[in-house]
Amino acid sequence: MTGATHVAVAVSCGIAAGLPQTGLVLLAGGALLPDLDHPRSTIGRIFFPLSIPLSAWLGHRGPFHSFWLWGL
Repeated sequence: MTGATHVAVAVSCGIAAGLPQTGLVLLAGGALLPDLDHPRSTIGRIFFPLSIPLSAWLGHRGPFHSFWLWGL
């Protein structure tokens, strides 16, 4: 998935759940977090000093793509 599809799915679910606009904005930002471990992702390019070592240490689609990590 790309950053745009992460956001589109999250916001669509938020709209279906009836979240207010502020909640949708937070949901959109949170939808990008699973790709923090990929330096070429939307959020990885913004936080590249963090995403490069995370990618080297954990790889992509490791703990950051886990429901359990974000559920905590």
